[in-house]
Amino acid sequence: MPTYTLTPRQERLYGHLCDLWERTLSVDPATGAPGAETLARVAENVPCYYQYNPNVDDPTDAARFNKATLFTTDKVHLPDGVTVSNGWWIVNRTPGPNLGEVHKVLGAPQINPGDSARATNKQAVTCMREEKPPEDLVYE
Repeated sequence: MPTYTLTPRQERLYGHLCDLWERTLSVDPATGAPGAETLARVAENVPCYYQYNPNVDDPTDAARFNKATLFTTDKVHLPDGVTVSNGWWIVNRTPGPNLGEVHKVLGAPQINPGDSARATNKQAVTCMREEKPPEDLVYE
């Protein structure tokens, strides 16, 4: 059951669906050394809006695979109340050409709960499209 509510504007705009995957690193209790990375699906079919930055090198790709800069990253807008964090993975579940596309979240979400005049109830995460996502990630 979702922990968020969409505003009427979000219901019209959020035409995409995504899955959120959390990345965790295990730690050896004896040595404190980092262990294996595990992935767990945290949320499925979350309504969202992908804001793609154009790729000047190849206009057919949604985002560039180069260094993460302001000009090579995309944004994914999610309802406020959805848990997402740095290093997580977002998988596009929207039927169409970008189905299965994987983005990695870069940094903390920008939360905008709105004010009394306009309740936006949204958050945006900066992310970068991954050319080679982890093998454990279900993205097809």
